[in-house]
Amino acid sequence: MHIHKSSAILALQSNSMKMKKLLFSAPLIFCFANCSKKDADLPHALPPVADFTYVGPAMPNSAISFKNNSVNATTYLWDFGDSTTSEEQNPVHTYKKEGTYSVILLSYGEPGTNIINDVRLKDIKIHQQQR
Repeated sequence: MHIHKSSAILALQSNSMKMKKLLFSAPLIFCFANCSKKDADLPHALPPVADFTYVGPAMPNSAISFKNNSVNATTYLWDFGDSTTSEEQNPVHTYKKEGTYSVILLSYGEPGTNIINDVRLKDIKIHQQQR
């Protein structure tokens, strides 16, 4: 089989019923007549499991540190729910306004294997500190 990368859209729905879309590249498998490799020829790896935590004051203009707890993953794509993204393993992000944001972590498996990816979504509420 041949592995080709293709764009795909992942639509996730948060608790607030607001649709979030994340554009990502996901390996898709296509096989045509006379394939040069069989699925059994592809290296096998443990599937990635995406997970993360975050710490910091959940207030506008305050830095929040995201800790990537994914396993069996080699690359990452974060969507912070405010039209910004990152490919860092453990990014720091600052939200400018109050609101509830759906944070998405997409963890990719090792390239060249039969593993695709895993995704994790968590909502974070940003609000002004009460006085």
